[in-house]
Amino acid sequence: MGDILMRVWITNVGRQTYAVINPIWMWLLEGYDPIDTVVLIYNEKVKHEKEIIKKKLEILFSYYKVNVSIKFEESTEEWSKYWLNFIDIMKKYAVDADEVILDLTPGRKFMSVAAFLAYNALRKKGLNIKMVYLHLLDLSYQQRPLSTIPLPLQKFIVRGE
Repeated sequence: MGDILMRVWITNVGRQTYAVINPIWMWLLEGYDPIDTVVLIYNEKVKHEKEIIKKKLEILFSYYKVNVSIKFEESTEEWSKYWLNFIDIMKKYAVDADEVILDLTPGRKFMSVAAFLAYNALRKKGLNIKMVYLHLLDLSYQQRPLSTIPLPLQKFIVRGE
């Protein structure tokens, strides 16, 4: 029997809640290895959205019959501090994780850039990190649940495999 690995999914909370939910949903739908913890990084401006996301993720995890812990980490929106804070959050969760999955899909572009910089900084330290991005090819489907978007209009990118 193989070793049991712990996987942590880290992502940003943005105004578009399905940009947070759909990549996790696609991960489950495509049968990737189970996630143990989802870490949602938020700031004061998206406090309301983090609660919506939490409720929808709980429904999703219940449907797939998986036990996933949802954690929140508060951050700042100030660019010069945000990406350093992102690195600290990744380090905090990477200590106990066998694998970190970093979702670049949701949030504002500066958040995705910060996540990518954090990925590069920590990858150099030998951490096992995957990056994912769910690319929506038709923006008229923004803020819609995964099941209502035709699969040919989505491209799920996983790097670091």
